[in-house]
Order: sequence, then structure tokens, then C-alpha cells
Amino acid sequence: MINKNHAAVIARKSKLMNEPSFSIQAIAPDKIFSTGQRCHTHTQSNIEIIWVLEGSGIHIVNKEVHQILPNQISFIVPDQLHQFSPDPCTKGFILSFSYSFLSKEDSCGDMMYDLSVIKYLSTRPGIHPQTGKSEMNEIINLLLRESCYDHPLKTECLRRYLGIFLVYILREFEVNHADMFQRFGNALVKKFLVLLENNFKLKKSATDYADELAVTPNYLNEIVKKYCGDTVSHIIRLRIIEEAKRKAIFSNFTMKETAYYLGFDDLSHFSKFFKNISGINYSDFRKKYQPKLLIA
Repeated sequence: MINKNHAAVIARKSKLMNEPSFSIQAIAPDKIFSTGQRCHTHTQSNIEIIWVLEGSGIHIVNKEVHQILPNQISFIVPDQLHQFSPDPCTKGFILSFSYSFLSKEDSCGDMMYDLSVIKYLSTRPGIHPQTGKSEMNEIINLLLRESCYDHPLKTECLRRYLGIFLVYILREFEVNHADMFQRFGNALVKKFLVLLENNFKLKKSATDYADELAVTPNYLNEIVKKYCGDTVSHIIRLRIIEEAKRKAIFSNFTMKETAYYLGFDDLSHFSKFFKNISGINYSDFRKKYQPKLLIA
């Protein structure tokens, strides 16, 4: 049975995925940008691309703390816990958009429009563009100019400029991280990863996802293991544990509340599950990591 909090999360995610939106903001010493939100931990609602051209500071995504570096691009995706705290001298840009803004039926075959690829980019601590930096700056200027005016086909222009910007980022990975293309090149794996992101609180077995994808559990497991290096069940467990750790560090949820949020009706089952996967119990994990991040 789905509790009310869980249903609200699903409804919110569905709404966000279906409402197109786009914005671009400059990070500059003389400009205060949403300080109250960005300098404190918050749950991400849109996809964000943060390109720091100059400056420093602290950037926290989930439980990971990163240094802000010059010429660094970071991807943030919905439902990640996020805190961006640049120093006053920092310069750069923040692009914020919904996945529905980027995706269209005519772009389904393009890798830069795939949610699983964007999610993969969000796992990288920082991308430092080299060969296409000047062209990317030109595209940013076009996005800034286009976003200031209302005229026919504005959304289409913004969407295409954004798509080209993503192409330049992916070029860096084509040279330095060719394995990304192999890992996400299989359509079935991509569909599984998207389904997992939307359903991991409810569906916890390989059979659940195999039924959704109209394949046998054995076949799904074979393909996923080939491209991702892990079994379907292990990937599902890791995603659940990732979310549990977020709640342990960044929220005031009790273990019971976290268990219910993740779809566990039996608290003892969740407790054993957490310890078996993490090697530490929930309370000890919170004591070990939460103070460190608060100090950072």
C-alpha cells in the first residue's frame, strides 16, 4: 500500500516531468541569484547545468562534497539533494530546464536528449571543456539573448541551442569517456534505468521491470549486466540505498519514516536491508556522516 507521502512524491515528479520550463542565469559578483535557495540544501526540481568560468566555493550533491573549480560544468538532476555555495567572486552560468522541455518525439533517437545520459553526466564530479569552450560561450550568449524576448518559436530556438550546447559537452566524453556510449548504447538498458528512477520506491525486483519492458527477467539481467557490470537486482538495491543515505544525512527522517518513504512496511526488514548493503546500520551511518557534511 502506498502511503500519502509516497503518493505526493510520485505526483510531484510526474508534474515536473510534464511541464516544459527553461531559464538561464548569470553568476556574477554584482548579482545575487536566489541566495536563500542555492546556498542551503534543497531538493532539486529541474535539471540544472552549472558552468563556473571563474571562482571557487563548495558544491554538495547528495552526500558528496566537491570544490568549485574554474571552467567546471556540473549536472544536477531532479530529486538530488543540492547545495551550491560559490564565493562572491565566482562567475558563470546556470541553465535550468525540465526534461520535457528538452525531449520531443522527433529527438528520441538522439543521445543528448536521453534522460539516462543526463543522469550519467550528473554522476561526474566535474566536466572541464577544452576544445569547444569558445563555441559553448557563443551558445550561452545566444541562449541569454533569446530568453530575453518573446516571439514566435522562442521555445524551439532555446531548445535547439540547448541541444547544441549538450553536443559540445558530449564531445568531451567521446574523447575522454568513450565507455559512456557503450554503457548507454543499448535501448533496453536506457529504458530500464529510466523506469528504475521513476519506480524504485515501489518496484524492487527484476521481474517487476522485466514485465514493464516485455522481456524475461533472465534476458533483462543478461543485457543489464553486459552494459552496466551489475545485475538488475544489485542496481535496484544500490538505488534504494542511495536514497536511504540521502534521507539519513540531509533530513530529519527517523529510520521508520525513511523505511515507509522507500516503500518498506516492515521496519526490521528495512534495517537488515540497509546494514546488509551498506555494512553499517542506519543510526551509525547517520552519526558518522551527517556531522561531517554539516561542518563542511
